Amino acid sequence: MKKVLLLLITALLNVYFGLAQTYQLSNGGFENWPGTSSTSVPSGWHTFNTASGTYANMVDATQHERATGHTGNYSCCIKPRNAFMGIMANGNFTTGRINASSMSAGDTEGNYNYSDIGTDHCHAFTGYPDKLRFWASFYATSSSVQARVSAIIHDNYAMHDPVNAPSHAVCKAEKEFVRTTSSASNASSTWQQYEADFNYSAYATHNATAQYILVTFTTNKTPGQGNKNDRLYMDDIEMVYIGEMTDIKLNGTTIPNFNQNTYEYTVSCCADNIPTVTATALSTIANSKGLVHITDPTPSNNYTATINRLGSNITYTIHFNILPAPTITFSNNGNYTVCAGQSVTMTASGADSYSWSNGLGNNATATYSNTTSGEYTVTVTGTTNGCSSSANAYITVNPIPNVTINGSANATASVCSGTPTSLSAGGATSYAWSNGSTFNAINVSNAGTYTVTGTSNNCSATATATVAV
Repeated sequence: MKKVLLLLITALLNVYFGLAQTYQLSNGGFENWPGTSSTSVPSGWHTFNTASGTYANMVDATQHERATGHTGNYSCCIKPRNAFMGIMANGNFTTGRINASSMSAGDTEGNYNYSDIGTDHCHAFTGYPDKLRFWASFYATSSSVQARVSAIIHDNYAMHDPVNAPSHAVCKAEKEFVRTTSSASNASSTWQQYEADFNYSAYATHNATAQYILVTFTTNKTPGQGNKNDRLYMDDIEMVYIGEMTDIKLNGTTIPNFNQNTYEYTVSCCADNIPTVTATALSTIANSKGLVHITDPTPSNNYTATINRLGSNITYTIHFNILPAPTITFSNNGNYTVCAGQSVTMTASGADSYSWSNGLGNNATATYSNTTSGEYTVTVTGTTNGCSSSANAYITVNPIPNVTINGSANATASVCSGTPTSLSAGGATSYAWSNGSTFNAINVSNAGTYTVTGTSNNCSATATATVAV
């Protein structure tokens, strides 16, 4: 299916990322040929039939023909033709426009291909590929003849091939190659694959932005030096985007068992600590241009992160298995009451390990005491499978009542024989006397020691009165 599948995948990725990007040639497989004639021009490509320049009409426009493809149905064949006054015009096909303004074949100021911006003789392109890859079957009458393919990515400028304005160029790939067969009868059937690296470093200082691509293939690298019997068949031209990653990190640490040829991972983590994903691409230009796209894990995508070098059909996927945080519960529902100076024991459950605030230790059970009355909060953090949650226990410390008899905690009284005296307790809300009375005041007639226990909010204290006769 030619490179249709690759193009489809790339297009889908572009839609998914919300980007209006062009990463491949629109007709790099030469499958789209408007019209039925074998000499019609494939969509997106141009030759001398639409050339500009003084001598454009002096070159035979039928330098090309539709041919059987390396894959799919079709490929494109180009061939040299006599132009005028004995000048040989090499077979020349381009995504731009040919300009013929000089009678000297080697005059690159008069004869060149160019992106004719604003017309259909330019090819919009926004990718930053690593390589140019294509298939060719080439017959030349001489073994020393070299065909040539070049691709120049540039900004919004009428770029020439050869490059006329380096400040507007992003990068260039170029490949020169000798014939693939010495037999004219095999000219269309000796296919070989070629690759050429895009050179970014030569143009890096200008920081131009990719907006167009100018692709050219010719039957001879030297202008005007071909033979009319030479034949160059081209097919399956594609831009190669190296999609492998050399490292994927979670919170700065390489993901466990990382391998650049393993594209799917599962990692467990806590919902409140989903790691930050970063990646380093094998492609130098992808790193320098920030072309590694990472989708962050969220509830809406089931906590799945994807990593893709824009233009590539390679996607790394990380599935995050979200571990539940423990639910912490307490004895007594977490509400405790204690008297000042006494201790209360609290027990937490629901986790594998615990850590209490207020220095209460790391056990499930903690003991708390306070001599000052008031409302207090104690926090415990429980952890299970590395995931933590916290809960609060609330402690009410009630004061010890200040119990008195007749205004003193150690009262004295005297009675006359047969005449009672009154002992009155205060400072609490309920009382229990040593003689069994539960009133706040009692009358006594006998000498002795009388004790009262006063209670408020379940906290008690005693007072004593000594009665003499």
